[in-house]
Amino acid sequence: IHFYKRIQRMQQIRSCLQVCMVPKHTMVQARRLLQTSPCVRVHEVVQAKDTPTSGVATTTRVRKLDFGPFVKDLFIGKFNKSMLSYAEVLNYDRHRDLEEKVRQISSYLDSRAESLAQVDVKGELPPEVMHWCKTEGMFGLSVPRELGGKDYLATEVARIFEEMGRNISLSEFLNVNEFLGYRAILEYGTQGQKEKYLPPLCAGDWLSCFCMNEEGAGSDPHSIQATATHDEDSDTYLLEGKKTWVANAGSAQVFTVFAKTTVKNYMSEEEVSLTAFLVDLSDGGVTVGQPYPVSGYSGLQFSDVVFNCRVPAANVLGDAGQGLQVLQSVQHHNKFMMTAGVVTSLKALLNQTVEHCNTRKQYGLHLSKFSLVKTQLARMAGKLYCLESMLYMTAGLVDISECPDVEMESVIVKLYAAETSDYIVKTCLSLLGSQTMLQTSQYQKYLTQNQFLQGWLGSPNILKVFLGISGVLHLVHTNPALRNNLTSPLHIISATRWARHTRQHKKDQAPLTHKLSECVHPRMVSTADRVEWAVEKIPFLASSLIIRNGEHFQIPETDLVKLADLVIETYAMTCALSRSNRSYIVGNLHAEHEINLVIPYISQARLRCEQLFLELQNWEGDGEEKMDRYWIQNGFNLAEKGCYNVAHPLSRRPVYDQD
Repeated sequence: IHFYKRIQRMQQIRSCLQVCMVPKHTMVQARRLLQTSPCVRVHEVVQAKDTPTSGVATTTRVRKLDFGPFVKDLFIGKFNKSMLSYAEVLNYDRHRDLEEKVRQISSYLDSRAESLAQVDVKGELPPEVMHWCKTEGMFGLSVPRELGGKDYLATEVARIFEEMGRNISLSEFLNVNEFLGYRAILEYGTQGQKEKYLPPLCAGDWLSCFCMNEEGAGSDPHSIQATATHDEDSDTYLLEGKKTWVANAGSAQVFTVFAKTTVKNYMSEEEVSLTAFLVDLSDGGVTVGQPYPVSGYSGLQFSDVVFNCRVPAANVLGDAGQGLQVLQSVQHHNKFMMTAGVVTSLKALLNQTVEHCNTRKQYGLHLSKFSLVKTQLARMAGKLYCLESMLYMTAGLVDISECPDVEMESVIVKLYAAETSDYIVKTCLSLLGSQTMLQTSQYQKYLTQNQFLQGWLGSPNILKVFLGISGVLHLVHTNPALRNNLTSPLHIISATRWARHTRQHKKDQAPLTHKLSECVHPRMVSTADRVEWAVEKIPFLASSLIIRNGEHFQIPETDLVKLADLVIETYAMTCALSRSNRSYIVGNLHAEHEINLVIPYISQARLRCEQLFLELQNWEGDGEEKMDRYWIQNGFNLAEKGCYNVAHPLSRRPVYDQD
């Protein structure tokens, strides 16, 4: 309301100036001083049905919208401008209730600070905290009420997990139980399975876990060796196999297990395929090993689980042979939720570092007085601001979309969280000095948590390749004849346009077609242009890779990773731009500070995108040779020799006498 009153008042002032016959150059200067925002034009260029903030928040849920996949659509040249209206999915009642819930959580965690501090020492979460989570309804947060859940929005769940992140093990314990433990039941379970398992799981009487990893199977589900043999007489499956790195295994009652089964395909031929099972601990045949002695996230109690049991056919999730679809539906979709606890942990470390810099003196000045230290603190704050923005933007997309497709966004947030954690932890510890090297230091936990986070819920290499290939496949499915249209002599017009488009990008003269600068505050116009520059490169690079690598799309992994890095930077810039633009327009506290964080961050991110773009196109290189080929050849040489095989810098070839 205040924003629209402000716009109306500004328009009245401009009208008065025009009536007074003010010269044109004075009018332009006055308009700049008034800082009138063209954001009012957003309502003219964006359809209301596509705008997240146009959803009508009721006492229960927001109205769902037909909101397409944002990141995937970047690959086909579409940019949903409503993303620049940072999603607000909570009405005042829900927001007030959420803040009260967060206040209660904060108060309780303060009272249990000493016991929570012993989690890494004891390797388990305090029993009284687990009982409190049960009595306060911290389980089944996203499950519909008719199935015993709380029916919270993803935004509300993220905020609760963020507060729980004051102990990272507690936050991730609830996250794993919520989005890996019984998410497959909610998505693929029969009505009977839901009625049997979800009420006790949502009440906290039972806990669940997710069993996929094996000694020889990590990110690749096709490497799973566990088997399930069907017995037609008893209509049961004999499940045999060993699962590793199972979180919450020691306290779980229900296990979601993936195993290979023999099924018949559409031609009635037998083939081996993956099937998902619900295994009840009370049925017997399940052996849980001792927890691993891990550092970081030790409250999750990772263990081995050995299965040698009979599973009724009624406990199959989905259909037999449909395990891969079940896995894909739960593996990536909610991966962004683990970021909520990471944000809180990184905030705490950054705040402690700032306090240290304000009190520690060197050369007669506090550390915070040195420009280099100021720059380091600001860059950490900028990355943390982007991570927060990405987390709640993705949660808003889940809440507002009728059929949310945030698989790529979720993976991006997870990867960015690992990168941000690595940067902030290492930079903070370097500023905190020698005290961080002591084994008894309170900062050692940040090192172990950061190292664990790098590989938790998926290898970065695998996830980046997944991002790249998913975007390229979306482009191919949207435009199947893309390669033929752009290269075939029979499509002269399309080929000519593509050649012209390529020359424009090579000369850095490609037009900015989305006009994002018209959708932000004048203070952010040049920043929006930098974001749009990166947005324009994504469909061009994806199309170039398709053309370059032929019909079978044998795109090198190194190119896919670079494309994924560019997409990650673009999504981070978009979320930060949207959030800061909204804060400045509505007059949030510290909005000026947010703007000052985002402008330099996006400027540097644009430079990183430019370097990735040049490397992918190989317009800066040694002739036609790509630099990646040298690295690949060197890596092959190291693997072939089995060690670091270069001569020592002091080595000399033997000298022989002529005699």
